Amino acid sequence: MKSLIVKGAMFGLVAAMASMPLSATLSTSAHAQAAQQGAPLPPALQAALNSGNPQLIQQAINALSGGNPATAAALAGQVAAAAETLIATNPAAAAAASQAAVAISQAPAVIAANPTAVSQVIAAASRVASNQAVQTVAPQAAATIATTASAVAANPTVYAASPQAATAVMTQAVAVTRSAAVVAAVPQAANAVNNTVSQAAVNPQLTAINPSISNQVAQALATTPTQTVTQQQTVGGTQPTQTVVTTPVVVDQLPPDVPEPDSEAQNNASPT
Repeated sequence: MKSLIVKGAMFGLVAAMASMPLSATLSTSAHAQAAQQGAPLPPALQAALNSGNPQLIQQAINALSGGNPATAAALAGQVAAAAETLIATNPAAAAAASQAAVAISQAPAVIAANPTAVSQVIAAASRVASNQAVQTVAPQAAATIATTASAVAANPTVYAASPQAATAVMTQAVAVTRSAAVVAAVPQAANAVNNTVSQAAVNPQLTAINPSISNQVAQALATTPTQTVTQQQTVGGTQPTQTVVTTPVVVDQLPPDVPEPDSEAQNNASPT
């Protein structure tokens, strides 16, 4: 009798799980994946992260993934998330970790295996590169992150996974490569990003997904100033100063015989 009761209970549980809505099943899976991403880094990967060497971090990810691109994407996601937590205390290490994560995520096999994870990696890395402290201590890494992340974001598979995130990565890359520290260290990065995002803006595969991408990219290119560092001679010596270079606005001049709106001539003119 007890055996029949146990079997009946098990049958009821299986039936309940089978009738569970698909959304609930997906939600449970999503929570499990989030918990896995929030898990501590494997010791070897943590040691590589502590080294601050992007090459060692990449090697650790490749070794731990065992050639599995989905695992590599997950590990890169963990590294990218860890990098964001280092910005305040160690911006150089944050830059190195982000650079390694983006380098892993750009592999075609990794993109094909998990484009959503790749989208999350480049979004996190772009936030790191956009930080002024990171740009100051690691401008070369910031430039590398921006150029690589924008190229990955322009991949149609990655873009389709999250158009909003991918577009944000592109516009952030424009700002990063036009920042004073990055321009001084890697002046060619701005042109590389400009070319990447300009081509993405007219890519039929991307415009089919997001018809607004052309306007969004055009606005970023038009409104983001290029900052340069110049040397200014002062009493205490030569000190760097930041100069913002923008495209001048041309104002049409009025004919000589027409007074300007705020001129004294107009104010004194007698009414008709």
